Amino acid sequence: MQKSTGKDTGVSNWINGKLIFKRTPLPEVVKTLSRKFNYAITADGNLSNCFITADFTNEQLKDIMSVIAKLVKGKAIPNGTAYHLKGKGC
Repeated sequence: MQKSTGKDTGVSNWINGKLIFKRTPLPEVVKTLSRKFNYAITADGNLSNCFITADFTNEQLKDIMSVIAKLVKGKAIPNGTAYHLKGKGC
């Protein structure tokens, strides 16, 4: 038997190729994606109040960034191993 805090860390989802966000603050999404894909991902400050709900299974980063950009009514600008999210906000 294991003690559970009730909080899903998402580690098992990473192993299975799944990224599931449920009303997750954009800064946390950016941090998760940066760690998983080893990319430097930044976002305009006005997007920090956006919440993301999305389920990505075995998706490439460029596709994930495209979806997130639409959710924040903006653009995902690639630059080598980096992305910057620009947008109007949520």
